[in-house]
Amino acid sequence: MNISLKLFRLPIRLTARLFSAAKPLPHWMMLGLVVILCLLETAAYRTHGAFPVIASRAWALMGVAYFGATGMLIAGSLLSDLRRRSCVFAILVVALGIMVFYRLGDIYHLQINYESATQLASFLKFNIHKPDWGYTGNAFVGYPARQFIIVAIPSLLFGNEVLWLQFGYAILFYSGGLCFFLGVRHYFATKQHGELWALFTVLSCFTFPYVIRYLYNMEQIILPIALVMHAMGWFLLSLEKLTAPRVLILAWICGLLGTSYTPGLAAWALFQIFFFLVIVQAARQERRGQIVLWVSVWAYTLTVGLCSFVTRIDVRLVPKPAHSAGSLLTALKVFFLGQPTEYMPPVLAIFVAMFFLLALTGRIGFIKWITAVWFLAVIYFSAASAGYTQYDPVYTLYRSILLIPVMMLACWDSYLDIFKKFKQWKHAGPILAVILCLAAAAAATHVYFERQKSYGPSSKEFFISFLLNRAESAGIRRKPAILISQTNQVTYHPIQGYGEYFFPLWQMCILPVDSPKFAHPTQSQPLVIITDSEIAHKNFLPAGWTGTDEITYLDVYRRRFPVRYGLYRYSP
Repeated sequence: MNISLKLFRLPIRLTARLFSAAKPLPHWMMLGLVVILCLLETAAYRTHGAFPVIASRAWALMGVAYFGATGMLIAGSLLSDLRRRSCVFAILVVALGIMVFYRLGDIYHLQINYESATQLASFLKFNIHKPDWGYTGNAFVGYPARQFIIVAIPSLLFGNEVLWLQFGYAILFYSGGLCFFLGVRHYFATKQHGELWALFTVLSCFTFPYVIRYLYNMEQIILPIALVMHAMGWFLLSLEKLTAPRVLILAWICGLLGTSYTPGLAAWALFQIFFFLVIVQAARQERRGQIVLWVSVWAYTLTVGLCSFVTRIDVRLVPKPAHSAGSLLTALKVFFLGQPTEYMPPVLAIFVAMFFLLALTGRIGFIKWITAVWFLAVIYFSAASAGYTQYDPVYTLYRSILLIPVMMLACWDSYLDIFKKFKQWKHAGPILAVILCLAAAAAATHVYFERQKSYGPSSKEFFISFLLNRAESAGIRRKPAILISQTNQVTYHPIQGYGEYFFPLWQMCILPVDSPKFAHPTQSQPLVIITDSEIAHKNFLPAGWTGTDEITYLDVYRRRFPVRYGLYRYSP
């Protein structure tokens, strides 16, 4: 086992002791600790040597504490609810678990994303073996490497398999959804809204086709919305009273938003505004301890996010003037009207549009006005920002899915505050909550199965599944080997991306159809050749190489994607 994994194997009991001490740290001591962490973070980016290593270990320890605390929060809430014979949270735990984990790793259920494979392969090859794990550096095409530490842990522990490629993203999204529910439930309880309204708020998020579509990509696209749900859940749990241990919890997850996939910066900026407003409110109430604790959270998250700009090269927000207006118009049509692609259910779009009207006119408060402006800014930059490649705004709007949990919370919180003023609401509210929960569950189920009906494995999924099975049966999966691929069935990038992750010891040679057909493979390694069925393998083989080839199909049902496959060894 790699020595870099030892820190991740800290026992959960240590985490529990850290967060259940009889005498929690005084708020001034917590501020001092945060100042030290901020200085360490800054030094890690500005110097080399010991500081990046120490900072990475401190960050990892906070991460272990965070996920330990989140696990205990979820498990403790579930057990507490079951003791009280309340099954709402248990239903969500089971239903969301089925939605996220059912047939995970099965190519007939969801794709094997080659970009996800490339991202983790790049991190595992160039970052994780560094003394600081590439803590302040970049990984795949300039995105911060730090975000991949979390999703790479299953692959590091259990190997480079299809299941573990997807599991890191799945568990982060799943735990985020549960954490978000617990935060919303606590927040609504303080406002005397029922638990079912919290469930409805969370279920509403899964009625968005964009969320379901990109969830099953299982790559960094899903990280911002997953982290937003985590951060919003803990923020709502701490809003009434922030404790010293929760300073580190909230600071760590919100800081991670500033060092993740580019859209996460939008949420990171929004939380800076939220923290400032909470500090102002605490100052007005003369709650000195709360001021110090919230300043600690704000200082850490601000420092972590700002420091990331020292090395990150993925921020390309400036749109082309000629395209910005048209891109925004197209994005708004998709967002509100569902044309040409549905962003949210039409009925839900009506309530969202009315929320925007109320919020932007200042009818429901300053905070809702800020969030509405932020929503529009996210939509604009999602559609108009250049990024690495100029895409259709209909496609790039996937960058905006991180706003969905915040928007659903702001929307339904506003409506509940309005409806609560009516006398009939006390009796009609619970009945309506049940009806809406059932409707949202039905809509989410419909979106889920619509995605299932529209999905089918393509040649690239069949290719990697075929190659994994053949390599395992030949006993060369985890040994050095050479792959020569010359086929029109699968393009260059999927083969390269899959190869880097699933066959890190292999040398990949991907040839265009019209390239020279003579190879000079290393004689000590087996040679795997996959070509179109009409291409003879003898053109690739120097003298002394022996083996057999066969015409077969990438499809396990032997109906589609014919190829010629051969395994050869040098035998002089």
